[in-house]
Amino acid sequence: MLNLHGVPKPIYRAYELLHHLGTERLSVAGAHETVDAWVVRDGRSATVLLTDHAQPRAEIARQRVEVSLTSAQAPTGAYIERIDEDHANAPRPCQAMGDPEYLSPQQVEQLQAASRLAKKPLEFGYQEGRIRLEVDLPPHAVAAITLAFPAEFLGKVRP
Repeated sequence: MLNLHGVPKPIYRAYELLHHLGTERLSVAGAHETVDAWVVRDGRSATVLLTDHAQPRAEIARQRVEVSLTSAQAPTGAYIERIDEDHANAPRPCQAMGDPEYLSPQQVEQLQAASRLAKKPLEFGYQEGRIRLEVDLPPHAVAAITLAFPAEFLGKVRP
């Protein structure tokens, strides 16, 4: 899960996302061929974990995912953390460096920074007890959307 220089690979970051999930998994209605969704709450937050994955040699494409959480109170905020070719992924910048056999301390630091998860604010809609989220999900990507609530979240979910 780490390279020779201790730089986390994307799978390490995926486990990091799982580690920060809540303690209660909610049921999710709806299905898609390549996109899977889980919702986990923990007190005053809920995280929607999305993956876009297919078996080897199976067709996969970028997906526009719409998530609807019903019977919910208005969130106080939302952020997204991503793992894909452009986020929390050190191999791509390493390739841009020419895949050096030995890395300098500065290069290791650059790759450490490229591998980190980044919390970015995410816009959402809220109307009459329904939270609506939309996310572009590239092939073989993971996205964790965390919603904060003023009191314990008790909603239902439909992707």
